[in-house]
Amino acid sequence: MRTSPFVFALATMICWGAAPLFAKGAMLRIDPWIGLAMRSFIIGLIMVIWVAVSGHIHQLFRVELSTWGLICSEGILAALVGHLTYFYAIKYGTISRVIPIASAFPLVALLGGMLLFSERISWERLVGAIMIIVGIIVIRG
Repeated sequence: MRTSPFVFALATMICWGAAPLFAKGAMLRIDPWIGLAMRSFIIGLIMVIWVAVSGHIHQLFRVELSTWGLICSEGILAALVGHLTYFYAIKYGTISRVIPIASAFPLVALLGGMLLFSERISWERLVGAIMIIVGIIVIRG
């Protein structure tokens, strides 16, 4: 059986589409810092158990220090700062406005890919990026 990136992308869409509903419900009751701590704790616990049970723990000790730095930087930006600001946006805003704007993060990655990794941008991606920007302007209005 062939692994399908499309199926994984659809599963991601469903998970990321449903998650804000849980987040909004929780943010109505708790402070975003507490929510982030709770979320991070349970995810960390699950990952530690998975790494230990799956037998992959030895791989952690073979990762180069520079790679640790890159992954830790990604985690701090995405899982700590990004998710904290997302929780505040969800707490004080409406899901219908917050999610489309927050979901425009590929624009940042697109520009970063161009600047840091010399990735080329096709006309289709450029048009898609412009559509995202127009969508944010429409939603913001």
